[in-house]
Amino acid sequence: LVQNADDAKYASDAELELGLRGRWFYAASNQAPGFTRDDVVALCDINKSTKRLDEATTGSKGIGFKAVFAVADAVHVLSNDYQFGFDTARDGAIGLVSPRWLDDVNQLPRAALERFEAGATVVVLELNGDEDVRDAKAALEQLGGDEGRRTLLFARRLRKLSVRVDDDVRVLANVDA
Repeated sequence: LVQNADDAKYASDAELELGLRGRWFYAASNQAPGFTRDDVVALCDINKSTKRLDEATTGSKGIGFKAVFAVADAVHVLSNDYQFGFDTARDGAIGLVSPRWLDDVNQLPRAALERFEAGATVVVLELNGDEDVRDAKAALEQLGGDEGRRTLLFARRLRKLSVRVDDDVRVLANVDA
């Protein structure tokens, strides 16, 4: 998700917030213009990246986003007028590529919804189990320190990384682009 945010297009300095609240993990970025129809179609396919011909991006194979299903059966995407989700527990393997519109986004964590309401593109994962929650928390704690600074150092577009675990927030900024 960090790489996807770094590959996105932005109208201003690129910012990413990663958060964890209970079993909910989210990534919110200020990418502009947010998801287009082509982006949604690409997420619903394999090997159909909208970044395929863009040498300034890392991800171009059309499979990176699918990695989220290693830790979450339910994945929700909020961007522009799009509010949809994938659910492999409910739909089986077809759930990897066949989204359903979200009727009730109020089940999602408040911090993620606030970012979406402020114009961010947000991806929310409902983590599968306690081990996935522990691993996500450990990864976020690393990103809130030196690992996050290294991530920003090698990022092409990201200039600010915020890490939120419950009510603890750490903000890292890359001052030199």
